[in-house]
Formats: sequence, C-alpha cells, structure tokens
Amino acid sequence: MIISWNKKVKSRLYISAAVILLLSAIYAFSNDNQDMIDANSPAPVQQEADDGIEKLLSEQEADNFFAEYRMERERIRSKEVETLKDVINQGSSSQEAKDAAALRLVKISEDIEKEMKTESLIKSQGYEDCAVIIQAETTTVVILAPALRVDQEEEIKKMVSRSVQCSDESICIIAREK
Repeated sequence: MIISWNKKVKSRLYISAAVILLLSAIYAFSNDNQDMIDANSPAPVQQEADDGIEKLLSEQEADNFFAEYRMERERIRSKEVETLKDVINQGSSSQEAKDAAALRLVKISEDIEKEMKTESLIKSQGYEDCAVIIQAETTTVVILAPALRVDQEEEIKKMVSRSVQCSDESICIIAREK
C-alpha cells in the first residue's frame, strides 16, 4: 500500500494532537489553584521564539537557513510544550490555568500542521525550500529564491491565506538566496 508523504504527516499530526488533547484532558481534571494563564497572551517562550526568528533572519552567512530555522522552531516549541505540560501536571494549578494550557497545546499542534501543509504547498509550486512562520498578527514566508515577481508573490499569498486562514495583508514574503 502506497501512502503519500502528506497523508502520513497529516495522520501523524492528527494522532499527536489527539494524544496531547487526551493527556491535557486527563490532567485538567486532577487538581486546582495556580495563577491563571491567558490563552491569548504570549508565553515567555513566545518572546524567545520571536527573538530566535529575528536572530536567524539577520544571519545572512548561514549556509542552510531553512534547516537551522526548523531545528530552532522545534527546540522552542518543545520548551513551550514542556512548560504547558508542567502547568497541567501541577497539583496547585487552577482549572482555568489547566484549561488555558490545554488550549494553547492544541493551538501549537494546529500551527505545526498549518506550517507543514503550507510549506509543502509552496514547494509543490517548484520552489526549492521555504519556511512558514505563523505568529499572532502576521504570517511570514521565507522562500529560497533570488527574487520574486509581483505575480509570484500574489500567488504565494493566496495559497498561504487559504492554508493558514488569514488575510493577504497579514502575510509577509521574504525571498532569500542561499
């Protein structure tokens, strides 16, 4: 049986999201009493993520920006997931804090799926590599290309807006050479 790479990735993401949601639900019903976490406010790790993105974008000498960015993104997300799981697992956490942490875990899973799907769509259009960065207000797309024509940018914006479900105005496209 031949299964395409996209279906495997999608299946794994759904399974991962379901496991995270299940674990979150289990821990959400255990204990109460920690300061509430606002699900819409960025966690301290988010500031580190933003700093890491700016650092990577400013390093013009990097031989493989895309591989380095993906590793950094995974490292930062792992830290954030660990922090959220700690909130869920702490006996002193309030139910509201646990619920907010569980919602944030689901949001992280959704963002991972959207980024991977969008990156695959862009690569399917013939671009060698790209990185999609979903943030609260904007979505940034870094594409391995010496330059992009206006019509190419518009086509990419349409794909990204459909995939990420955001407006064209909130999408920033950066062409980057090797």
